[in-house]
Amino acid sequence: MAALRHCCGECSHFLPNTPAGSEGECRRYPPAVQIVMMPSAVATGRGPSLTPQPLSTFPAVTDDLLCGEFNPRPGGSSPLALI
Repeated sequence: MAALRHCCGECSHFLPNTPAGSEGECRRYPPAVQIVMMPSAVATGRGPSLTPQPLSTFPAVTDDLLCGEFNPRPGGSSPLALI
């Protein structure tokens, strides 16, 4: 039996977003809200302006990262089956 690697690629919280499965999102906690500056749709006459907009995202991770929240997938299932 192969040793279990405690990395994102083997974790039940990892959701891959590429066919290769090497990049994805950590779904351990709800998405985090961030404020990003986006171009404004309203012209001000002073050139381009930016306005703050909320954006919620899950943390982007790669399959080889480690963290303290590791939880093995039940039965060793592949995360690629979720795509």
